[in-house]
Amino acid sequence: MENKEYAAAPDMRITPPVTDDLAPGDLHPPITPRKTPWQGQEPAVSAPESAPVTQSETAPATEPEKGAEKSAASRPAPPRKRKGWLWAVVAVMALLLCATAVMCAPQLSHTVYRNTAVMGVDMGGMTTQEAADAWRAAEKAVYATELVLTEDGVEVKRCTLAEMGVHLSPNDAAAIAYAYGRDGSLLQNAERWVKSFFAPVDIHPAFDVDETVLRARVADMVENLNCTVVDGAFALTEEGPDGPGLYITKPADGVTLDGKDLEKQLTLRFQTGDLSPVECVYRQTKAETVDVAAIYRELHHKAEEAKCDKATGQPTRSYVGLDFDVDAVAEQLAAAKPGETFLAQAEVAFPKVTTEMLEEAMFRDVLGTYTTKVTGSSARIHNVYLAAQCINGKIYNPGEEFWYNATVGERTVARGFGAAPAYVGGQTVDSVGGGICQVSSTLYYATLLANLKIVLRYCHQFAPAYITWGCDATVSWGGPDYAFRNNTDYPIKIVTDWKDNNLTTTILGTKTDDTYVKIISNTLSSTPWEEQTVVNPDLPYGSEPRVVQTPYTGYFVKTYRNVYDGEGNLISSTFEANSDYEKRDRIVEVPPDYYFAAPEETDPWA
Repeated sequence: MENKEYAAAPDMRITPPVTDDLAPGDLHPPITPRKTPWQGQEPAVSAPESAPVTQSETAPATEPEKGAEKSAASRPAPPRKRKGWLWAVVAVMALLLCATAVMCAPQLSHTVYRNTAVMGVDMGGMTTQEAADAWRAAEKAVYATELVLTEDGVEVKRCTLAEMGVHLSPNDAAAIAYAYGRDGSLLQNAERWVKSFFAPVDIHPAFDVDETVLRARVADMVENLNCTVVDGAFALTEEGPDGPGLYITKPADGVTLDGKDLEKQLTLRFQTGDLSPVECVYRQTKAETVDVAAIYRELHHKAEEAKCDKATGQPTRSYVGLDFDVDAVAEQLAAAKPGETFLAQAEVAFPKVTTEMLEEAMFRDVLGTYTTKVTGSSARIHNVYLAAQCINGKIYNPGEEFWYNATVGERTVARGFGAAPAYVGGQTVDSVGGGICQVSSTLYYATLLANLKIVLRYCHQFAPAYITWGCDATVSWGGPDYAFRNNTDYPIKIVTDWKDNNLTTTILGTKTDDTYVKIISNTLSSTPWEEQTVVNPDLPYGSEPRVVQTPYTGYFVKTYRNVYDGEGNLISSTFEANSDYEKRDRIVEVPPDYYFAAPEETDPWA
């Protein structure tokens, strides 16, 4: 008989076909399920609750015949259900793909994780360049972050990161932000990446520290932060509470901040990015003593002003003048309370100008300057140039005097001076060094404008043409001289400049106010020259007259030195000098026949 397979219906019942092998009265022959080698056990099939239960399903079946049993055993089992197993495989693969994507996503991104900040500077979603720019824009505020110092848990001091030499470059800050979530294992990086979508992260990085700045800051705190130790000390000051003088402090023991411990703690904090409060450690400290006799040996000196060392051009050391009785001051110290500062019984004289003042201000300002045009013969121009070089760069400390003849020296041919016109006995003659009065005159005007003290000055015999009347100074070797004194508190320097036959003399020094000088020249009278005719028997008859002496008009001039403040208000007007210039007549030489009239011509035909 032919065997056939049937699939289960939706209600999971199996309806067998009518067969001749059924015993009479058997509606459902027994079915022996067959186990598949891969399944192990056929799943149970339950009928729906709505299926009716018939008597034949519950009644015991009659024992089949041997042939029927063999036919049932050889019948193949229905196909097994594989759909759930496939879906499980798909789900596992999907989970693996998702996990792989999550773990690889951080490596594929080229920006900082979202919700990521460094010291409060948001860099989420930025490239490293954008993150560096963000740090650069906000770093002033970052360095204003304060670190709290405590003593027994109580705040005693706040210091900014900038004050302690802490810094971090923009590129380093950006690199730190970018590395977050990329510098761990795959699982750690994936976890941080996922968390960045939900929770913000603020990174406190390891900072760079300028050890010099940090050490100086700690040293300052050691001296001033709740320090009860008072070291013995002394000081010379012009601004003490009881006036200028020598002040001595009596020592007092106490506690001081442990600077080494604090510096070590701060360095560690900055290297780890930990900005939590730092507990300060204090230690008992013995104060440094003070020795009155040692003070005397160190400070006893005669007062000396700082001045310019002419050999080096540098300021010399200034000294405070100090003298006192050692025993008397020692008694003052014994009577003082620990930590007390008192004014010692001493004679003290402070210099007006110290070394430090000169180092800052020596030759800083132009006190006065004047320029004249040099003309005449080549010998005269060369003489003026040589004399100007002789005074160039000369330095005069306070109270010292400049003398022209001593500075320039004797004018000789051997020194390079030549013969040029000069006034001798009212006459114009060639003289070695002729013309150098223009240097002394130009310098004189500059010293007037510098408001320096004039010691000696003579005007020329005749009014000069190259400078304002009343502002010249004539000189001659063995004769008239010119001198001035440095009456300022600072050194002065003479500087000469030569350009295109223009001579400029300048006085450099140190201005202590905004005053300036103007020179006022008043011509009170003039004396006109006259012409004199002199017969020269050596002149040929009939020759033309010749001028042998040029004329000068005589003048009487008074000069005044007016001093003004910076706003142009006249402070003082003082008489400076009289200048009495002589007149000089013009002299014309004529031949002997100059005064004889020529005979009158007569007409013989008249």
